[in-house]
Amino acid sequence: MFNKSLKLFTVILKRNPGSSILNSALPKGFSFVNYQDGDALAWGEIEKSAGAFERVIDAVAYFEEEFVPYKAECRTFFI
Repeated sequence: MFNKSLKLFTVILKRNPGSSILNSALPKGFSFVNYQDGDALAWGEIEKSAGAFERVIDAVAYFEEEFVPYKAECRTFFI
């Protein structure tokens, strides 16, 4: 079950323009992909299975409200 007693921290990752980027490879069979329309459902299923939401539909609604409107700014990635 999802432990909601832990304090939530917001993390914003930033990089100075022009600074080098480390080349880190993912294990074979994995890749980084940008958010695509329809990914909210998969995200909702993962969040429900982790215990963060009781229903997938609630997780999807949260994702669509909190992330989708800002997808260009957030540059949301999935692995």
